[in-house]
Amino acid sequence: MKSKPVTKAEITEAVSDAATRDPLIRGKKVQFASQDQVADLGPYLERILLALGHPGAWISDLSAVSDFGLDDDEYAKLGQALGVPVVRGDSLLVDIAQRMRDEEA
Repeated sequence: MKSKPVTKAEITEAVSDAATRDPLIRGKKVQFASQDQVADLGPYLERILLALGHPGAWISDLSAVSDFGLDDDEYAKLGQALGVPVVRGDSLLVDIAQRMRDEEA
């Protein structure tokens, strides 16, 4: 079954709901990171998310491979699947997507 992408509105609603119940975040404002590069690199990011096993995940320009809890072997496998190096500590998804695009040029 194909997962449905999560929208920013759905995330905002979920956070707002949690904020009404959780005293630690009640009254706090949530601000999402930019998605400018995500929009520009969409097809490459879709391939990355598919390789990570999370197609449709909501990501921003600051989303990283480390957000998905990979171990060292999984980083290497991801790099092999994508055709570009992926190492711990250098893992912003948009940077990896840019390398993929550069490889195709």
